Parts: sequence; C-alpha cells; structure tokens
Amino acid sequence: MKHLSSFASSALLLWIMPFFSAAQIEQEFEKNFNAAFERFKQKKTDEFQTFRDETNRKFAEFLKDSWEKFSPEQPQERPVRPEPEKPPIAEPATEKPEPQELAIGETVPPLPKPSDAPAGMPGINPVIPSRDTTGKTTVSFYGRSYGITPLSDAPFMLDGLNEAEIAAAWSEVAALPYGNLLNECTGIRNALRLNDWGYFLLCGEVARKLSEKHRDNETAFLQAFLLCQSGYDVKIARSEDGLLLLAPSSVMLYGYSFLTMDSQKYFILNKKTTGSTAIYTYRQNFSPASKPLDMHITAVPRLSDETTVSEKRIGKEENKASVPVNRVLMDFYRDYPQCDFSVYMHAPVDSCTAEALLTPLRQHIEGKPETEAANLLLGFVQKSFEYKTDPEQFGYEKPFFVEETLFYPYCDCEDRAILYAYLVRTLLKLDVVLLNYPNHIATAVCFTEPVTGDYVRIGDRTYTVCDPTYIDASAGEAMPQCKTASAQVIAYREK
Repeated sequence: MKHLSSFASSALLLWIMPFFSAAQIEQEFEKNFNAAFERFKQKKTDEFQTFRDETNRKFAEFLKDSWEKFSPEQPQERPVRPEPEKPPIAEPATEKPEPQELAIGETVPPLPKPSDAPAGMPGINPVIPSRDTTGKTTVSFYGRSYGITPLSDAPFMLDGLNEAEIAAAWSEVAALPYGNLLNECTGIRNALRLNDWGYFLLCGEVARKLSEKHRDNETAFLQAFLLCQSGYDVKIARSEDGLLLLAPSSVMLYGYSFLTMDSQKYFILNKKTTGSTAIYTYRQNFSPASKPLDMHITAVPRLSDETTVSEKRIGKEENKASVPVNRVLMDFYRDYPQCDFSVYMHAPVDSCTAEALLTPLRQHIEGKPETEAANLLLGFVQKSFEYKTDPEQFGYEKPFFVEETLFYPYCDCEDRAILYAYLVRTLLKLDVVLLNYPNHIATAVCFTEPVTGDYVRIGDRTYTVCDPTYIDASAGEAMPQCKTASAQVIAYREK
C-alpha cells in the first residue's frame, strides 16, 4: 500500500512511542498533520478549479444567446443647492432669543457598518507582485508600480462584438492561466487597502495594459472578466459605440446613466451614453455569489506618499497647524464618483493628516467643558477655511472627503459640516447628525450637559444646532432661514 490508513498510522505511532523521545513524537505528529492539511488544501483547490471551469463553460454558452435590448435611463444629477455666495455672519445679540425646536422631516437611518475588507473569493490566494518587472507587464496605479503576469505572449484582441464572438472570447480567456493574474490583482488590492471602487479601477488598469492601452472594447471585456472572477456583479453590454461595463452600486452614483434590471440599477461605468442609445445585454449573473460595488471606504488607500502641506490657523493668529495631505490620495478622490453623503461621512482620515490636525486641536480644547470645546472647534472651522460654492470652484457639485477640505483652497457648507462632525466625534466623542436643508447643511450635536439654544429632537434625544458655516455663531444658534424650514436628518452609524 502506498499510504497507511489514518488508523494504521496512529496505531503504528502508538506502538513505537516507547522507542522515541517526546520531541520526536511531536515532530512526527506535526509532519503527519501538515501533510494531511496540504492534501486537503490541494483537494479543495482542485474542486474549486473544476467548479470555476464549469461555471465559465456554462456562462460562455449563455453568452451565445440573443441579448435583450434596453434604453438607458438618464443620469441622476446631484441636486444643486442654492447656497449663499458668502457665509452669513451671526450678529451679536444684546439678549439671547428663546431656544427654538426646529422642524425635521425625513430621517435617513445610518447604514450598517461595511465589512473591514473585501470578502475573499475561494480559490484566490492573494500574492503581492514584485516591483521587478523583468519578463512581466508593468502596471502603474496612483504612484505604485508592479510587474504582473501576462495572460499570453500577445495582447488580447476581440474578433468582434456580437454574442457568438463575445462568448468565444470568454472561453478563450477562461482557458488561459488567469489564476496567477487574479492572485496578483487581489494581492495589490490588499497591499494598497483598496475598496471595491479602487479594485474596479485597478482591474481597469490591468485590462488596459493587457490589451495595449487604447483598445477600449478589449479593456472593457477583460475588466469585466477579472471582476466577475473576483466575485462582482458586472455585466458586459454593447451599443453602437462599443462595449459597455455595467455594475450595480451600494449607493446612488450621480452623473452615470444606468439600466434597470429586476429592480436593480446597473450603472454604465466606462462611457457616457444618451437615452436614445440602444443597449444590448443579458440578465444572468456570472455567479449567484456576485455582489454590487460597495462604494464606502473602510481604510485609507496606501498610495504614493507625495504630500502637500496645508496651513490652518487655530484660535489666535500665531497658533497654526501644518497639516500634510497626500496629493495622490487627492487624485484618487478626484476620480471618485459622486455618491450619497454617507460615503463621505464615514470615510476614515489618513493617519498623517489626522495626527497633524487633531494634536494641536486637542491641545486647544484641553480641559474645557464640552460645550466650550465644541464652540472652539466651531470657530476653527468657521474662520480657518475660505468659503466658495462648488459651482464656483468646480462648475458642479462635489462633496469633499475630510482631507479634500484641507487640500482645496475653498469649501462649502456640506464640506464644513462633514469636517466639523468628524472633529466632534473624534475629539469629544459626541454623537452628531447632519441637518440637510434645501439650501444649506448644518450639524447638530447631542451634548451630555445642558445647552441653551436651537435644537432638534430625534427619538428621545436632543441635538443642539452647531453651524460651521454661520460665522461667529455658537452652539445653539441656527441660521434665520433654517428656523422656518424642515431639515432631512442624516445620522451616523454607531462607532
């Protein structure tokens, strides 16, 4: 017999135990265990490869069928709020007005906490590619370069864009040794701490390099192939302009056309289209386990370290904070789709930026009661940041991540609200909500000590208005126009 049975091996080991030391017996047990574990791993790997091969075969067969015709729906544009050209200044009052409970409308519930890392796919073993690109294909991604394994000796090319040709191309790529490439893509994702959108962009860069950069149809096809194999719900579509890449998202993506299939919005992510464009695609997912792109960021991407320094005044004129901001991270955020506010609210802040900003602010409020500390933070945001609306600065609406508020020369009310909420939640450990008015965004803080001033009630809790755009206003002072309007409440999830 080539191998003893497990029972026979154990019996033999027990029989010879008196003739060996305890260390030798332990080594023999460990050797047998490791060998059994490796056999188990190889068996599971072989089983998954068989499953993946069969999944690719069936999917290629499905792609041969006639695709359905769809008409894309127009992009949903982020509402442009008629913000003031200049932030209003609170007039010093000789006597305080009576506190007012402000009206609120819809309360947007906090989203559940996303997973800390993208879920791993069975059969994919992340490998960080070497920086040595000898014999490899060089892929650059936001300042980082890696040598990845090419799929074949020649660049990938499509024979055509009809169903049969797409199906044949799927079978062709599925027959190549793409497993190494998937391992490397996921290795880069883990090394750079990319979220789903970052991984989507990475697969796009890899696909471009494997299809000689300028072949848009080949790039879209390979990007879809890699994302499907990685567990994402991505579809290929075609129009008169070529291949399109479709994917659902966890939140609204403003400015992107989409198709609706089975009550799910599939956003067109690689090209701009119009409502008159006929689009052909299919409903079936590559795998039942396919998932939408989660646009939330749970870890700051580890991109190139090039920084710029933002100088911000804290309190008195001579007190300043020199805050480094990663310029390459700003490029990544510049390329980020416009999303719901929850994406910006919950994004972590780069540790170098956070430490340089929070350390002097922590000293600034040290030993102060929480209301006084909240007012000091209000004064910092109100007076240390230049105001300008998004249409003036960019020509369109663009909410900021916290680092962007420090990076760009100007910011508006929602950027100040998100920054102030971050400071209060981080430094004072107090709960905050955003008050979203038709032409303004403010914050409201749930203090643990009594505070006199304007407030909102959410459930059984009282939140005092704190407005980082209402210059010289303290906690409890709402803008006059907010006292007669109803706000949508946007809540943070619990930490």
